[in-house]
Amino acid sequence: MNRDGLTREEAEDQVVAFNSEMWLDVGQGGSLSQWEEAFIDEFSLEPDFFEELVF
Repeated sequence: MNRDGLTREEAEDQVVAFNSEMWLDVGQGGSLSQWEEAFIDEFSLEPDFFEELVF
């Protein structure tokens, strides 16, 4: 949050939006590996954080 200058609410909203879009796509046959790449690009975090989000 500090790095990106976000409030806690803004950060949570960003993660919730990403998570919702991801699960909608995965439910329609999308690939979690593609979403992992999108997560890394969007949030600039290590893949371990994606695993925490998914599992």
